[in-house]
This record gives sequence, C-alpha cells and structure tokens, in this order.
Amino acid sequence: EVGKNQGALSELRSLYYQTNVNEADYTADSFANLVAARLAVKDVLDKEAPNLDEIETTKQQLKGAFDSLVTVKDSARLTLENEINAAKKIEGTLYTEASFERFTSEIEKAELLLIQSDTTIDALVVQIKQLQEAKINLVLKTDQLEQTRNELLNLIVEAKKIQPEDYTAESYQEL
Repeated sequence: EVGKNQGALSELRSLYYQTNVNEADYTADSFANLVAARLAVKDVLDKEAPNLDEIETTKQQLKGAFDSLVTVKDSARLTLENEINAAKKIEGTLYTEASFERFTSEIEKAELLLIQSDTTIDALVVQIKQLQEAKINLVLKTDQLEQTRNELLNLIVEAKKIQPEDYTAESYQEL
C-alpha cells in the first residue's frame, strides 16, 4: 500500500503544481474555491503518512475546483449575453422611437462584440455599461407626452404675459 500511496501522492503533488494559476485571470469566487482546494491538498502533502482515501478525495476536489474556474473574460461575456437577452424582452412600443432606436443600436453592437473571438475584457465591460446606459435612457411615451404638455403650459404662461399695448393692433392680432 505504501507504493500505491507514493504514486497517488506524486500525482497529487503534480496536480498541485499544475493548478498554480494567476488570480487576476479568474473570477474571485471561482479562484477562492481553487485556493481552498489547494490548501487542503497542501495539508495532505505536508502530512507524515496520509492515507489513500485522503489523497484521492483532495485530488478530486482540486480537479473539480480547477475545472470550475471561470475566467474574467468568460464572466464578462456571460454578463453581456444576459444583458442582451434581457434587453430583447423590452417592449419597444412603450418608448419613444428615437430612444428605442438608440437602445436597439446598442443591442446590435453588443451582439457583434460577442461573436468576435478576439474581444477584450475591457471592450466587453464598456459594452455592458453602454447597453445598461441605453436602457436607462429609454424614454417612455408617457414621459414624452408629459414633457410636451409642460412645454405647452410654459408657452401659454409666456403668451399671457404679452400686453396688447406693447404691439401694434395688426401684429397683436397675428399672435
């Protein structure tokens, strides 16, 4: 059994070194899981005589954590995909034509970015923000009506300030 344990320990040690990756490339949660698994492996490797079950269990946990790593780029892509899917569910007839056109333009730009294989993380993050801003800037048609109503009320108030004696009779009639 000692020989079997030594072979398993050697595999575990090799896997431990292979999973030493750069934290900045992965999401915080997925990297934290890897760190926890690597610490468990380190404890087993530091033991005087770990049993085969301990070795195999920590090896599987480390493999699982390593295989579950999520790159920051994958995470940004997924976030953008989710934003696009949510954006496509928005009912365009509720918004002014101009604001909805800007919004759909951002959706199209986001979709094009997703299909490019060489897209950078920064480009993905910028596009996520632009799509979110376009969503925030959608103008409900009721808002447009309210704004137009307020502008008309302001014009009426200004018109009431006009005094007939300040104008010729002819020009006042045209008002």
